[in-house]
Amino acid sequence: MTGFTIVEPTTLIRDWMRTLGLSVGQHIYAGGLPNPYSCVDDGPAVVLWAAGDGADDYTGQVDGHYQLDCLASTASVAAQLAGEVKTALTNVVPGTALSAHTALHGWFQIGGRADFDPDPLNQRYIVTAQATTITTP
Repeated sequence: MTGFTIVEPTTLIRDWMRTLGLSVGQHIYAGGLPNPYSCVDDGPAVVLWAAGDGADDYTGQVDGHYQLDCLASTASVAAQLAGEVKTALTNVVPGTALSAHTALHGWFQIGGRADFDPDPLNQRYIVTAQATTITTP
């Protein structure tokens, strides 16, 4: 029997985003910030969350909904970071490889808004988007 390794799409997308040269550098996380983490001490960050199940149309194409929290110590820096993220998502080249067997087709329905963060030292701007990934042979 052949073994399979299941890799969460958020991990693949996080790893891809770390190659984009965003101002946060490697401070892009999937599923939450490391603990402890302070935007004041550690700098701005992006946190990627799966916000909805992906729908597979049996062709290997999966549409997933994601939330990207852009966190910084000031609201203006959080909004600037959100602008960087939106630009990066908008400029995706269809077929961008995320792994040996997964390609990113594109991002759609990109939106965003300022939001409350429970940590009083962090300011949050949320970017929401739908990603379409394709399984490749």
